[in-house]
Amino acid sequence: MNTQQVKLRLTLDVDYASTDVPAEELQSHLRSATERAIGGGLLSGRGDVVVDEHWMDVIVVGDGLPESVQMFKDSLEQNRSLLDGLVAAYGEVLTRGPAPGLEAFIREHVDGLEIDLCARAANACTDDEDAQEAAICAVETWLTENVRADTASRLGAVLWVKGVYAGAVEILRWLQ
Repeated sequence: MNTQQVKLRLTLDVDYASTDVPAEELQSHLRSATERAIGGGLLSGRGDVVVDEHWMDVIVVGDGLPESVQMFKDSLEQNRSLLDGLVAAYGEVLTRGPAPGLEAFIREHVDGLEIDLCARAANACTDDEDAQEAAICAVETWLTENVRADTASRLGAVLWVKGVYAGAVEILRWLQ
């Protein structure tokens, strides 16, 4: 009998309506329900297929930040190896001496990132001016606390604004 192994990935985001239930409790309920589904054969359709192994992680997404910030954080993770290389090259350049114009170039793109993320956050709550203001404030605060002082995030801002390929090429030009 020839058995073929197939690996599938299921991505499931659950967005709960406003609730007084803590996120950790909802996280626990979702994990339990998924484990019951796995144990009950719902992943295999109760047929001749057997789940050989699985991996699951239930996490709280967003930390109450606007979705635009989460999108940027995700892009940093997706480009982590590229950013690590750029940060190393950036560090080497700085050990040789100042790179005239480099900091202004990066700051310009961090400012562009702020404009983009604030606009996205405000557009996500178009019907409520107070919610728009709160979202913009959350983005600005997060950027100040997490991006402006972190080299990888600052370089990630260039990749976000210019696109990954064009941003990497532009940064590398500065670092040569």
